[in-house]
Amino acid sequence: MPQKTIILKFTKLLSIVVLFIATTCQLNAQKIKIDGVAVVIGKNIVLDSDIAKFKQEVELRSEGKITITDCEMLEELMQQKLLSHHAIIDSITVLDAEVNSKVDQKYSVFHARIWFFR
Repeated sequence: MPQKTIILKFTKLLSIVVLFIATTCQLNAQKIKIDGVAVVIGKNIVLDSDIAKFKQEVELRSEGKITITDCEMLEELMQQKLLSHHAIIDSITVLDAEVNSKVDQKYSVFHARIWFFR
């Protein structure tokens, strides 16, 4: 009797392990990479598909005269994203009243100079 319970427990354990392995293999087989992140610059993201599209666009524009590697393409995209990121960082907000005030001030200075030299 005890031998039957040991065999029964072993069979249950073996079936659970086999089921677990089969499920794990099935889940891993279903993972498909749609698009990957190549690089992140600030809040700008360069995807693998962006590199491929940009490369294709360059080759179409050059009519096949220019061939460029993926590394060079990534470098170009990174430069564009970096410039875009720094443009956002370096941006300032100016109100219309401030602009009008400065223009009026400059106008007054130039107007005074013109009247001075007459």
